[in-house]
Parts: sequence; C-alpha cells; structure tokens
Amino acid sequence: MSEPNNSEKNKTSSHWAVSEEDCENMAERNQWKLLETRKDDSQSILDTECIFEGETSFVDHTEKDND
Repeated sequence: MSEPNNSEKNKTSSHWAVSEEDCENMAERNQWKLLETRKDDSQSILDTECIFEGETSFVDHTEKDND
C-alpha cells in the first residue's frame, strides 16, 4: 500500500484513481472532503488525482481483531 501524498502547506492529501467518479466514491466511503480532481495525460490506468482536505489514509480492513 502506498503512502498518501500529504501537503503540509495547504493541508491536503491526494490519492490516484481511475476516474472522477471513483474519487467521489472514495470521498464518500472514507468520509473525506473532495476538493478537486486532476486528469493526468499518462498512460497509467490511475490517471485521475483526487485532492482531499486534510490528512487522509486508508483503513486496513484486512487486520483481524484477536479478542
């Protein structure tokens, strides 16, 4: 899992996605505020940068509670 791109100056984070709709879904699923999206001209399938307010990170749903 990659680390988020966090900007201390503007208090934003970014993660890459396939589409703007995926950015919106990511924001809703993780309760983040989506500020903007940027399309990249690269050949990568993840060519949409999702810019979120504040620091963001993904919850690891694979960890099991041993209680």
